Amino acid sequence: MLYRPLGNPPVSRLLGAFWDVYHQLRDQLGTSHETPRDVARRHRDILTAVTPRDRAAVQAHFEGVRNRLKRLTPP
Repeated sequence: MLYRPLGNPPVSRLLGAFWDVYHQLRDQLGTSHETPRDVARRHRDILTAVTPRDRAAVQAHFEGVRNRLKRLTPP
């Protein structure tokens, strides 16, 4: 919903694909080391960053997912 107002179907499809893959790998990724408070803070940072277009907040938001992906080992 955050990206829908952009009216950019490729972005929406890309994010949809990300979530599809994420949900398929969720069990293999293991649990997040972030607390719900940390996750809420990251989302708040993104909301704050939307106006000034602060890419660092968006990058930081996905860092937790990146770290979990790094822990995956090939089957």
